[in-house]
Amino acid sequence: MLSPSKLLEKIQGVTIQRYYAKKAKQIAQHGFGREGRNLFPTEDCQVIYTEGVRAINSRQYVKAIEELQPDVIALCGASILKEPLLGIPPRGVVNLHGGLAQKYRGLWTTLWAIYNEEPEFVGYTIHYVTPGIDDGDIICQGRPTIYKDDNHETLYVKVVKLGTEAMIKAIHDIQNETVRSCPLKQGGRLYLGSMVTPAIVKKTWRKIRAGVIRDYAKHPKDVKLIESGKTSLLNTS
Repeated sequence: MLSPSKLLEKIQGVTIQRYYAKKAKQIAQHGFGREGRNLFPTEDCQVIYTEGVRAINSRQYVKAIEELQPDVIALCGASILKEPLLGIPPRGVVNLHGGLAQKYRGLWTTLWAIYNEEPEFVGYTIHYVTPGIDDGDIICQGRPTIYKDDNHETLYVKVVKLGTEAMIKAIHDIQNETVRSCPLKQGGRLYLGSMVTPAIVKKTWRKIRAGVIRDYAKHPKDVKLIESGKTSLLNTS
């Protein structure tokens, strides 16, 4: 049984979570539009629906994907893929990670970059998937333009849109055998979903209102990225 203070803390946490979840949903719906809410497959596109996001490694779905005989698998927002799924496509599995993997791996990386007051590290990474988490060879990276009225949710929309374009190019390069990649020499900190508490979300919005993004937009920093075969690392000096 919870004490009165703990019960109040839990109720406040739920209230905060619902408020900001609604706000995030509104921003995502506006940013992604209709295309972000539905699948629009062509007639020659086969869609496989799983029973939950974590079910992709189940034997029934592995078998279904094997039957498709894909040359490459492209991921965005999927759960961790394991063997034998990773071994199916002869040209590898490629992921759109919503963060710069040298600094931020895992989930909610745009939020954490703002929470840590490092807007310069908001970006995407296109990389090959390994059994680890966001630590495979990098094909390319990119960063969105940040404006004073942005927040971590609007930046996430920008990151996904830019990353999707980069993913399409990467798939074409893989198909044409012109893709280049380089190893991630040192991965950034791994952030788990459980680390994003209502208090963290509330504090992130508080920092935004205090000007962490507005101030950055006035004085943006140059950041070197890992690009197609180049091994330059992030540098904000």
